Amino acid sequence: MSTRLHYVYFLYQGETLKYVGRSVNPKSRRRVFERRTGVSVTMAMESYPTIEEAQKAELLAIRTLSPEYNKVEASSPTRLGLANSKSHNKAISSALKGKNLTKEHRDKLWAERDRSKEANAFFGKKHTVESIEKIKAANKAQFSDEEKRERHRAACIRSMQKRKEAGEKIGRPKRNLTGERND
Repeated sequence: MSTRLHYVYFLYQGETLKYVGRSVNPKSRRRVFERRTGVSVTMAMESYPTIEEAQKAELLAIRTLSPEYNKVEASSPTRLGLANSKSHNKAISSALKGKNLTKEHRDKLWAERDRSKEANAFFGKKHTVESIEKIKAANKAQFSDEEKRERHRAACIRSMQKRKEAGEKIGRPKRNLTGERND
């Protein structure tokens, strides 16, 4: 059974309830709501161990509180655990192609990542000798084809050329015998 919590969240503008929703990531949903509506809101949340309980609580809240932005008394089905179709993934991929995130945006995304022990299922564990051998075999198979190996090599060279053009230093820093850098 999943240990992921499901949240029912309540978005308020002052004392007025604007929206009730359900999500595993309510903070993200709040930002989306503010961006789409232009309304600055505060949030309250309730957590539930299962999606079914969260759906029931969401419907009850919508029915009894009648928030302004909830047009229909419904709780949408979840897509949690369902895979997208190939055509849908292709559409998402093409929509995101060519978007370069700013350094500030990348730093913000990095800072928001959950690096806790609970978020990493492999934390504190080690690979067995057998699993290491399987990983090595899979990596060898990935580049066993000479054509693939050559494409990978060409991509690495292009990447290094772009980095040089951007003024990045390529390679390891020179160090002296004591381990200090010689810049």
